[in-house]
Amino acid sequence: MAALRALARLVLPLLAVSSSGESVSTLRHRLDPRSESTASALALAAVGRCLSGDEAAAAWLLAGSLAGGSPGAERLRRNALDHFDFARDSAASSLAVARMTGSAEDWSLALSDAASLGASEWRSDRDDAFFSAAVASAPRDGARNAAMLAAALLAASPGDPRGPEEFRRAIRLGAAAPAAIPPERLFIELSSILRRRHVRVGEAPAMAQGAVRLAAVLREEAPPERRGACAEALVDDAILWIRLERDGDEAALDGLAVSLLEEAHSFGMAPFAEVTSPGDALFAAGDTNGAVRAWMAELERSGHPRIRSFLANNVAYVSAVSGGDLDEALRLSDEALSVRPLDSAALDTLAWIFHLRGDAENAFLTMRKALVRSGDEISPDVRLHAAAILRSLRKYSAAAEWMRGAFNP
Repeated sequence: MAALRALARLVLPLLAVSSSGESVSTLRHRLDPRSESTASALALAAVGRCLSGDEAAAAWLLAGSLAGGSPGAERLRRNALDHFDFARDSAASSLAVARMTGSAEDWSLALSDAASLGASEWRSDRDDAFFSAAVASAPRDGARNAAMLAAALLAASPGDPRGPEEFRRAIRLGAAAPAAIPPERLFIELSSILRRRHVRVGEAPAMAQGAVRLAAVLREEAPPERRGACAEALVDDAILWIRLERDGDEAALDGLAVSLLEEAHSFGMAPFAEVTSPGDALFAAGDTNGAVRAWMAELERSGHPRIRSFLANNVAYVSAVSGGDLDEALRLSDEALSVRPLDSAALDTLAWIFHLRGDAENAFLTMRKALVRSGDEISPDVRLHAAAILRSLRKYSAAAEWMRGAFNP
């Protein structure tokens, strides 16, 4: 502790060296060994390394921060920069400064750095009182600080039960603030932090699991007037996770995205008209395999004939057009039509399956029924299917007419 106090006496005067008042988070992007801003950053890093017990690195960083205009200064600074782990040192240094000053503002910054950098290993039992003070610093800041602490805990360990509980506290503080903070805004910010954390550690499913745990709290805590907005935020978030680079964890990440969508549906409404099931959202995001898996999972769970009919038709169509088992697609199509025998979309699916199986006659007869049931609202996809089926029967003029209609409905 004496060594830390001695280092602090040397370093604290350097914290104000940067004339622009830039934070380490900004400085890290443009550190020049010759600049005074670099001196400040290296001084902060020295504090962080000293706290973490890396005295050799702390000595190099401190020496680099103190290097003046001597001929070897730039070389010394460059050597020091080699010891500067931006993410680790920024968070550790913010925490060190907060411990030294004790100000709520500094603790709030430490929380933000710990969350955005996922470097909460500096959190210890003796810090609990400091972090609690930062969270409670003011009603509005308290909500954001509690959210940042939740993100830091989940980034460090997605299974940490304190993360969801801090998020619960953040929602309640936000609702009580003079200018209320919508709960879905807190959720969006925290989930975004978890995605950024994945870029560093390459653990997308673990980070997505943290988002799912936050979503469960959002469902429990959201006031009635915010439920629609929360459902929309969850759908948006699920699609962002689906589109994330997967690093070989496609199935796990899709499953977690479906969990987020199921949380959205638990609000009792469909956030968007085109999203009627988790599989639909996956399909809208371009994830065909994930959509089929989600629809099949729902099909296995659902006992409602009409819901099963829609799900069976979705799986039958997507499986058929993506090169799946046509016999299984035909079976599912028959199940869909057993409940909705006059549904134009289900008839189109069956017609297209017949076409892919080479059964041109049944394809034509079924497509004719689909077109009659569609009335004046025939989609471009159905028109293209009709054109292809007519072409297979060598009815070229009629096929061309339907083809033109597909592109100029």
